[in-house]
Amino acid sequence: ASKMPGLEVPAASLERLTSYLRDILRDQAATAREEWHSEIELVKPFAAYVLALAGTPEPAFHAQLFERRATLPDFAKLLLALAIDESHGDRTMATTLLDEVVATVRVDGGTATLERKDDRYYYSTMDSDVRSMALLAMALEAIRPEDALLPKVQNGLLAAREGGRWESTQDNAFAILALALVEQMRGGSVL
Repeated sequence: ASKMPGLEVPAASLERLTSYLRDILRDQAATAREEWHSEIELVKPFAAYVLALAGTPEPAFHAQLFERRATLPDFAKLLLALAIDESHGDRTMATTLLDEVVATVRVDGGTATLERKDDRYYYSTMDSDVRSMALLAMALEAIRPEDALLPKVQNGLLAAREGGRWESTQDNAFAILALALVEQMRGGSVL
């Protein structure tokens, strides 16, 4: 069963999930939709992060993905940085990934937003600016928690709400997860 309190997930289900995620990293996973398959390289950092969270990291794939980072959009770089950090991997790789993304951040007073390098969105991986900002907040908290940019990213996330919520379920989930993680680590309230 899972290690999270109050959440019981059968061990066999967790093993099937981690096995599938390892198959993604090894290009052995079956995909049901062609557009998802065409973006499989963008799913690999997410798979690596979930495997690291599950306590079964794949450091060899962290290194492979890091070498191909120039082809990865910001959200994938941030997921890879989180995977490396979570698995206590090469700190230099995690910091480099974070630095490359931070270099594209736009700060306006007390608010920071992540500047998209182009107009391409990866819809099959549910890409969004809010999710990328949330991942940036998570990566800053994990890798450089004292960075002065973190509260500005939090403000940027909060400013992206319309009517008290973000645009999609995915945005809501990631934004709340990121803000709650920072709140938990700091013992304060950002919501």
